Amino acid sequence: MDIVNRINSQRLQHVLENRQRLTPIMETIIFLGRQNIPFRGHGDDGSLLDIDNNDSDVTTNEGNFRELLKFRVNCGELNLKNHLETARASATYISKTSQNALFECCGEEICEQIVSRVRESNYYAIMFDETTDASHQSQMTTILRYLMADGSVREDLIGFVDLHDQNHQTKSNATIYNEPILDGKAIG
Repeated sequence: MDIVNRINSQRLQHVLENRQRLTPIMETIIFLGRQNIPFRGHGDDGSLLDIDNNDSDVTTNEGNFRELLKFRVNCGELNLKNHLETARASATYISKTSQNALFECCGEEICEQIVSRVRESNYYAIMFDETTDASHQSQMTTILRYLMADGSVREDLIGFVDLHDQNHQTKSNATIYNEPILDGKAIG
């Protein structure tokens, strides 16, 4: 039994260390998202390990996400600095792929919070708005509009659906396929 407890204790310690490594990265993602600041720049690949190197090219902008991570390390964020110095190159969680995965996690959490508020509401509506962006790509936004407990009306964007190259039947099913919470069963 003592071996099981020791293994569980080590596992718990490992989980806590991983959370400490991810916390500053997640906080940075949430900050940029909340402020509607774009993440990526032209040179946002590779290591940030040379962030203390004063000889680096100050004119190179690696994108808001990476620059904000550098800023945090320069301001004394020791957990982040330790993570970037000790993590394997494939486990820094700052690559484009990792950013996308973390975006998905944040998006799912936000969507769950919105659906929870809608469930508490007696009245809600699902709204769709089709727009064409600058590159002539059609997309549809999905918005939940609902009545809050204090009587105020709230609207939350919960997703985009790419309508490019879809026929009429596919368009009508696209939102329900991509956003299964909108089938009426999950909300009301």
